Amino acid sequence: MRLGYEDDGISQDYLKGRATWIHFVYHDKTRTLRLSPGAPAGQTSQPVHRSLTLRLVTGGAGKTIVYDGKVKEVKL
Repeated sequence: MRLGYEDDGISQDYLKGRATWIHFVYHDKTRTLRLSPGAPAGQTSQPVHRSLTLRLVTGGAGKTIVYDGKVKEVKL
């Protein structure tokens, strides 16, 4: 599991635990990536709406998705 973190890039609100948090879990056997919201304990996850391009390190075409802060599974 990996945890993606993004702050606003301007303020120091990240010091107060305000940022966007996305959990990434990849299942190699099914080649499925699961994205889900969720900040660590004591942190506040901000609303998110992002266009992401996903690529496997082993190569192949990328896949662009829109992540809106809800659980999403993507077959790669």
